[in-house]
Parts: sequence; C-alpha cells; structure tokens
Amino acid sequence: MEREEFRIVKSGEHAEVKKVSFEDGYEREINPSKKELLEIVQLVLSKVPR
Repeated sequence: MEREEFRIVKSGEHAEVKKVSFEDGYEREINPSKKELLEIVQLVLSKVPR
C-alpha cells in the first residue's frame, strides 16, 4: 500500500515542502510538483483567519 504525506520544513526565514512517499515500507523524499505545491498553499490559506 502506498502512502504519501507532505512535510513543511522550516529553516530560519525559509521553508520548503517535501513530499514523502512510503513505498514498500521505505520512506523517501521527493520534490512535489508545482500543482501539488499550489494545492497545499491554497489549503493552508483557506485555514488562516482573515
């Protein structure tokens, strides 16, 4: 069973999103596609009170 999750890694003033794929019990980080990044940003913004 394949499972994916996204992690936001913050380092000082910078943050990056890592896509983590769990295939065959192994964890590997891959760079998310622009479409996935956009979906994450929209989701986060929708949760922020204005």
